[in-house]
Parts: sequence; C-alpha cells; structure tokens
Amino acid sequence: MPKLNLCIINKCNRNCEFCFEEEFKRGPEQRMGVADVERICRFANVPKVPGQAVCVLGGEPTLHPELSDIIARIRGMNATANIQLLTNLLCDASVLESLAEYRPNCLVNIGGFGSYSPEEQKQVRDNLALLRKREIFQWIWLAVTLWDERQDFGFLYDILEQDQPRSIGALRIAIANPGQGFANQFPRERCLGIGDKYLEIVETCHKIRPLFSFVNECFVNLCMMSEEVYAKLEGVVMNLSRYCTGTFDILPDFSTHWCFAFRGIPEMCVENIFDHRDMDKVHAILRAKAADMEADLDRQCDTTRCTSLKCVGPCPAVKYYRKYRQSPS
Repeated sequence: MPKLNLCIINKCNRNCEFCFEEEFKRGPEQRMGVADVERICRFANVPKVPGQAVCVLGGEPTLHPELSDIIARIRGMNATANIQLLTNLLCDASVLESLAEYRPNCLVNIGGFGSYSPEEQKQVRDNLALLRKREIFQWIWLAVTLWDERQDFGFLYDILEQDQPRSIGALRIAIANPGQGFANQFPRERCLGIGDKYLEIVETCHKIRPLFSFVNECFVNLCMMSEEVYAKLEGVVMNLSRYCTGTFDILPDFSTHWCFAFRGIPEMCVENIFDHRDMDKVHAILRAKAADMEADLDRQCDTTRCTSLKCVGPCPAVKYYRKYRQSPS
C-alpha cells in the first residue's frame, strides 16, 4: 500500500510563503484524536503490512497535544511500521523526548529561511543537537522547498556544516506546488532559474557532504530547468522524472484528495474514506479521477518546441488551475 499520510492537525506555527496548505491552516482548528488515527490505520490495513510507511504531519504535528499518544498507538498496531514525523522542529524539546520510546523517523521541514528569526534558528539547531545526542529518531532527513531563484539557503548549509557526527541522512527537495486556486507563491510559467538554483543546492551540499543523498519530491517539469542542468542532476537526485502518483493525505474530517493542491475540488477528492470498502478502493477511485482529469487537461504544452522525451508536462494542479481557475494577481 502507498504511504499513509495523516494530517493530524491543521494549525501551524509558521507562515511560509510557498505553503500550499494556507487555506487549510487559516480555518477553524481541526485535529484527529487517537481513536481516529487507530480507525484510519485499521481501515488502511496498517497492522498487517510489515514496514508500512505512515507519515504524521499537519499543519505542524508537534502542536497536537496527543502527538506522543498517536505515535504510540501506531507503533502498538505495527511494531515494524516506518513512522515518519514531518515537522519544522519549532517545538519544545520535551515534545521530541516524549517520542523516543517509539523510534519514529523524522523529516525536518526547513521553511522560508529569510523569515526565520535568530531565536527560531537557535531552536531548530538546539533540537537537532538534542536529536543527535539522544538518538530519538531512527533517521533524520531535511526537506526544503524551492520557489524563487533568489532564495538564500545559507541556513541549510550551516546545519549540514554543524552536523557532527553525521546524523542527517538525506535532503528532500521540492519545487513549490500550487496551493488551492494558485493562491501561494509558485513558479507558474517557464523559469529555468529554478533549475539553476536546484543544481546550486545539490552542488553546495555535496561540497559539505560529498556522499550526501538527495530525493526529489514531485516530478520536475522540464520548463523549470535546462537539459544541461537536468543531465547533471539525473542519477544524483532520485525521482527527478516520473508521472504524478498523488499523495492521498487524510484530513481530520476523513476526506482525502489526489494531492493537497486539489483539496476541496470534487473532481479530485473523496469526501469520506469510510464511505468505501477500504483504502485500496479509495486509491482506485482517486486514480480513476486523476486519469479522467489528465485526459481532459492534456499536456498544455507546445510539443513542437519541446525536444525532451522525459518531460510529462506541468504539474496536474498547475494545468487544472490554468484551465479552470482565475489566477490571483
């Protein structure tokens, strides 16, 4: 089964410019209870799948008052589950220490670097030092989002320089995804500078950590990088080119969608997963919805000017919003 993503709370303590969850986070507080998490996990057959990946995210999951109980319940259902916590680490150290018994994994989302206050930067550094010392998580990855070729990634590089002994295993890089209705900052049109910045991140990290690993989040639209840049990244960064496979995030109201960009759009959502037989059926419904939508949207590319055989065109959400929604000014 694909990774199970549980958005246990919609509130966040950051306001990142690129965030695709902005509308979700601005609404009334929503959160899953421990019993909700167990019900979803059993519906998704988590207890019976060795090594099943379950990602706990938000909003910001460390704001959930029952986070440790949620992680404990998942671990109790599946001793070998690959439990992943997606967090910005802007939390009290005691929240992290409460998870040590359950040995989850951690993906640290380093947000908009320019807007981190000195106090926030210190908190992230201190929490990373705590994680290294206490070995709370089985593995630690970093995650960054690229949305502007002028971004300063100095904070990321400083973190890697100070990562001694080497506890951070990899970096996940994402080119920003559109929020609902294109409401967030996002490189919507051809912008090869994004690819140049992507390569700069990889090369700089490799100077600091020559054997460092990189994983791409969503597939790369090759209008965002030149073929020369792509050739340098191919084989170094995993998942650079592939078809969109969706993320299927489950929200506190038990709805899910192809990916967060399609939240609230009926063509790409399931209103309540429990209206269906099991999670496999939910996935099948969403895959069918995605296939129908892609056939309607087509590539939206000038194929007479494109020589790349690897590019599958823009992100499905970008194509959807271009065709059906007015882009905000």
